[in-house]
Amino acid sequence: MIKLNNKQGVKMSDNNTKYPIDDKNYRYQIALKSMNVGTWEWNIQTDELIFDDRYAEMLGYQKEELLPATVDLWRKLIHEDDLQKALDEIDNHFQNHTEYYDIEFRIKHKDGNYIWILSKGRVTEFDENGYPLKMFGAHLDITDSKTLEKINLNTKYNNLIENAPYPVIVTNYKTGLVTYGNERARQLFGVNFEQAINKTALDFYVNPSDRDQFINNLQEKHNVSDFEVQLYKSYGEKFWALISASFTLFNDELSVLITINDITRRKEIEIDLNSEKNKYQLLAESMADVIMVFNLNTLNFSYISPSVFALRGLSVEEAHQEKFDDIIFLNDRVNILNNLRNDAQKYLENPDLKKTTIYEFQEYCKNGRLVWVEASFKFRINENRDVEIISTHRNIDERKKIESRIEYMNLHELNTGLLNKTAFRFYQDKWANQSDLNLREVFLGFSTSRGCSSNTQLYKG
Repeated sequence: MIKLNNKQGVKMSDNNTKYPIDDKNYRYQIALKSMNVGTWEWNIQTDELIFDDRYAEMLGYQKEELLPATVDLWRKLIHEDDLQKALDEIDNHFQNHTEYYDIEFRIKHKDGNYIWILSKGRVTEFDENGYPLKMFGAHLDITDSKTLEKINLNTKYNNLIENAPYPVIVTNYKTGLVTYGNERARQLFGVNFEQAINKTALDFYVNPSDRDQFINNLQEKHNVSDFEVQLYKSYGEKFWALISASFTLFNDELSVLITINDITRRKEIEIDLNSEKNKYQLLAESMADVIMVFNLNTLNFSYISPSVFALRGLSVEEAHQEKFDDIIFLNDRVNILNNLRNDAQKYLENPDLKKTTIYEFQEYCKNGRLVWVEASFKFRINENRDVEIISTHRNIDERKKIESRIEYMNLHELNTGLLNKTAFRFYQDKWANQSDLNLREVFLGFSTSRGCSSNTQLYKG
């Protein structure tokens, strides 16, 4: 972390360079003024901050109200969540890692609200040892642009969630209140929009301890996949569900995005499978999910439900001829089989352990196409004392497409399709060095970076 004075002395260049003010400066000032840009100059040795009238106007002040000014003024006004990023950017520039200082941050307006600023600058004067003495730059108010960007993103994001083919709810992370539920969620829980909003998420859990465990898993791993839980509908009916969750921002609040998969019928079938084979077979054949029973002693399938045709294009007879390994996509095979071997070993060590494991992977169809499935596996000992794997396989292709689209939107700019700052945080180690820009581009770069000509007023403060 840097300090906003140069007591420690950060050497930036071996050049004892000074950028003189000449007649070109006048032309720069005219260009900046036409773009509604405010300028600032920082004396790094004394911490004195000099700025023009437009700089103060962006913040809702007359220039005289902010004088005398030091860089501490900037530190007090910048949003606390953006301060460290800005300090790091200055530090990178002082360390000669960047040709210029370039960052977007929020800063407090006189009316108490925060506005968005695009700030660019560069060290313009060094001492005889190459340490920075003065830094010059400019501010552009980009609040309107950010607001429009947010509206467009929220609209598209909300539409995507609302039209998702599975139930989705959003809860506020701090309060635990439900802040959003899409149409599928409202149908599942039997509530309208007004009834769903601001209910406590805990109210929907049959066992409150499940909620605690779910949140603990989310805090540890930052996402949860296929957490099995029993929930209440609005009229008190219980149902079994697999819930998956990740953190998101909703209405500028840290929230939890939860998807729900109703597995009540699957659970009923699993219970029946443990008691009566004929009964589970009858129920399985009426389901869209594929049910398989694989005998680990004979290494053959003892049962495959007819719905395998809808999932993979195979008749029951064709499916019986397959090897268990060959069903699973090659890239997923080793991991899934290793997990199942471990699960089988644990079951053999303790047959009373009634555990269902769930995995997501791709399976081969008859025509060579791959289909995403969510498969649950459970072990049992049949009447012949053979160990069997009972599994159900559900088509989740559509869900995977939606998840991929949501991930793409989170990591890319809405208008350009380019990776956004969230993506850069994930892929920071792959960043290429930023292109060099000369001093003129520091000032006139506002226009090119925003897609406007240099004589165009971009945004009004």
